[in-house]
Amino acid sequence: MQRHAEFLRQMLHTISQMHTKFVRCNRLPPPNMFFEQAAYQQFLRTTQFVAESVEIVIDVETQALPNVQDCRFFL
Repeated sequence: MQRHAEFLRQMLHTISQMHTKFVRCNRLPPPNMFFEQAAYQQFLRTTQFVAESVEIVIDVETQALPNVQDCRFFL
């Protein structure tokens, strides 16, 4: 997929908030921790837009990746 600068900016902002508010404080985040925030809602909309606009550029056969044991998607 092509680089999407706005999506990356929003994602890094969300990760930074999570790190600052929970990881550094050694606190567990609550369920839906950012759901009420407008910036997070925009991040979710951007995520959906990016996901729906992805085009396959190349399909790499598993045999072409000899050092990879498990090729399942993680998202």
